[in-house]
Amino acid sequence: MARMQIIVDRDLERLAKGLNVSSSKVRTSVSRALNRAASQARTGVDKGVRERIGVKKRDVFKNVTVRRASTRRLESIVKIRGRAIPLGAFKARQTKRGATAKINKTGGRTLYRGTFTATMRSGHLGVYKRIGKTRLPLKELYGPSIPTVVEQEPDLAVKVEHDAAVNLERALTAQMELMLKKTGRA
Repeated sequence: MARMQIIVDRDLERLAKGLNVSSSKVRTSVSRALNRAASQARTGVDKGVRERIGVKKRDVFKNVTVRRASTRRLESIVKIRGRAIPLGAFKARQTKRGATAKINKTGGRTLYRGTFTATMRSGHLGVYKRIGKTRLPLKELYGPSIPTVVEQEPDLAVKVEHDAAVNLERALTAQMELMLKKTGRA
């Protein structure tokens, strides 16, 4: 599980005194800025993962969660977790030799010899391989998980963290300006 954490908790009382506003208003502004930055980090992870592998947005968003900051807990956490994604989610096709799937966006289709595609009663499309000579049991094949993609691409994690820091700074500035404007001090 990959995890990114943003914490702001230093010198808020001093900042409130310097701006001549209540500390609760400063905490509210910081909380909003943290939540905005965390949400944008989630979107950054989504875009980065979908640039590399051919998976749908809902599959990425399902595995990337944001724990929002509050005025009491000035901490936002972006968690990236999840299991391996079934090969059926990667545009799987049946061929004479077996099933193919296009996992990487930049590469071609990968052939999985001796496999076949099947749609289950639930509507789930999967790529399966028989275990043994009999019809059953079947084994479903999977592609990479979202955390694996993020961990294998170090430039993606660095880019998301850098963008989150820039977005946090921008959001903090905007929220502080808005707070001062509302209190009539700007």
